[in-house]
Amino acid sequence: MLDELPDLDGVKHSDDRVKWSVMFDADFVLARRAFIGVDDRTVAEALAANGFESMGLVGYSKECCGDYDAVWADVQDSGTDRVVVELTAADSDWQVAWPLFSGFGSLMGLVGVGVLVTGRSTPRDLEAAAATS
Repeated sequence: MLDELPDLDGVKHSDDRVKWSVMFDADFVLARRAFIGVDDRTVAEALAANGFESMGLVGYSKECCGDYDAVWADVQDSGTDRVVVELTAADSDWQVAWPLFSGFGSLMGLVGVGVLVTGRSTPRDLEAAAATS
């Protein structure tokens, strides 16, 4: 996904690839690139020139990347002469499937709690209980 970001002439950058820990990130950020010595407007203009479309306040989007539908880029000005772009994968299959899995999981959890709460031991006959004692 980092290959989708533009190279800015004369601007140094550093990349951070998020590996397996992406599964525990609520925003599912796959990678970050920090541009050093540039402002956020310059980075945003470079993204637009490289095929990214503005999504308003959310960031930028570009169709690409093999199994994913698109890459989303969030431009963040750190205020220290450094701009960070966070990349997230967009995939319509995930967006459709996660409510199904979370709904099914919640339903199964409720069934389990219901079984625990309403579960009772089988009544034993008093004569059988006295005979086994």
